[in-house]
Amino acid sequence: MIELISNNNVILLIRKTSFVRKGGRNFNFSVLSLYFDNKGYVGFGKGKSKYLNKSIDKSFFNSKKKKKKVLLYGKIFKNYCKFKFCKTKIEFFPVKNKFIAGGTSRIILKKTKIKNIVCKNLGSRNIFNIIEVFKKFFKYTNSFFLKSLKCQKKRE
Repeated sequence: MIELISNNNVILLIRKTSFVRKGGRNFNFSVLSLYFDNKGYVGFGKGKSKYLNKSIDKSFFNSKKKKKKVLLYGKIFKNYCKFKFCKTKIEFFPVKNKFIAGGTSRIILKKTKIKNIVCKNLGSRNIFNIIEVFKKFFKYTNSFFLKSLKCQKKRE
């Protein structure tokens, strides 16, 4: 389930879980959300509660609290890379004038405005694992981007 709630938050997943106790069934909700803004910050957050509204608020708060800068925001992707977390493997290819990605990957890449990229998901489609892979991807691209800037400054 993917819904756009406000300009800066997207709900990626809503889960309703139940467990049986002596008095009957108890229900809980868990929500996974994505925070983004136009300055290049992206954050992922989880929220759990007995009530859906509370869990949504918690996930929005956590995603905003855990936001990090994406230096590749709005730029063109240039390097091939492959990342793995548990059984989820995602390959990123540079392509000219194309943007191809599916599911959760498409939403994340669209919100970060990264251009000319193909994202191929191999293995598990678990949303939590996909998000962990994207955290690795953003960390790698940030470090690579900073290294390329340092090399350009040294040449000048």
